Amino acid sequence: MRSLSLVLATLLLVGCAESSEPQMVPEEVDVQLQPSPDQNVEEMEAPEQIADQPVPIQDSKAEEELDQPGTNPMEGTEVPRGLIDVSFAFGGETRESLLYVPDSYNPTEGAPLMLSFHGFGLDSQSQLEQADMRSLADRDGILLAYPQGTPLGISRFPHWNALPNSPENKTAVDDLGFVRELISQIESDYPINRERIYASGFSNGGMMAFALACYEKDLVAAVAVVSGQLLDNGETCSPESPIGVITLHGTDDRVIPYEGAFGQLSAQEAVDFWVEHNETNTSPQIDTFNDGDMTIERHVYDQGNNGVAVQHYKYLEGQHVWFNQRLEGANASELIWNFVSDYSVSGIILDPVRRD
Repeated sequence: MRSLSLVLATLLLVGCAESSEPQMVPEEVDVQLQPSPDQNVEEMEAPEQIADQPVPIQDSKAEEELDQPGTNPMEGTEVPRGLIDVSFAFGGETRESLLYVPDSYNPTEGAPLMLSFHGFGLDSQSQLEQADMRSLADRDGILLAYPQGTPLGISRFPHWNALPNSPENKTAVDDLGFVRELISQIESDYPINRERIYASGFSNGGMMAFALACYEKDLVAAVAVVSGQLLDNGETCSPESPIGVITLHGTDDRVIPYEGAFGQLSAQEAVDFWVEHNETNTSPQIDTFNDGDMTIERHVYDQGNNGVAVQHYKYLEGQHVWFNQRLEGANASELIWNFVSDYSVSGIILDPVRRD
């Protein structure tokens, strides 16, 4: 009888030991691993830690080495090149951008980044085609991003909200936040030089470039606006640092009139705002050029704080377009890059790196 009791006790102990193993509940695990709409999925790829297992301590020496100037975690890593589609979740929807990575891009160094925004009703592909800077990227090793706006109402026309939290925006989409996240997404795979981010745009995209200069503290070093408009009259547009500005506008623009309309600033008033902000010379140096039937005036306001300047190209009888005329051999895209690339967020670069 005693031996039978021992056998039963032994069986009970074995059964309890087997049943004490942790059980995997698929439903609970799936919920825990689902990223939120704005969460970077790459963050979820870290190895799973067992609850009772101590988290490994980072070697302090290794941390110090990573913090040393000149070190880069991408060193020796090959990255995709060419035209790349970028997409990620932000604000409850999928946001997209085209990204051009030239063969000359060096992942061991932070490269300048040029953002180029399309106009209302257009898209990133059309902006790539009309404001094509790929040959400049190939020469200078820069990254180019052509972001995509969101569709508006029944028309589905892509657009940009160029004011922060304003009832004047067409929708509630946070495009300023989208741009910040886009830069972070790009930087996660392609090291960039945060001191040399530039924004350019056409029409509504030009308004977006101005918005980044106005409301995003030291995010962009210089902006370029073609046939666009400064939506703010200075009451809330208050950049903390001098910023290089170049504008190109036609005097016969019927979409965004050169002289202003609907209570908005004229092209010259927008220039005057940045001249005052940068504390440049108020009397510009004016040069006149001709290309075919087009006469173009270049107004240069220089000697601003930190060496910053403002340039304005006035296309006499010019329409609402991204201009293709040439001045001293340079088209609009080249004029823009030649200007903005002289600047970092600290001001003029005494020896900008170009591969001429």
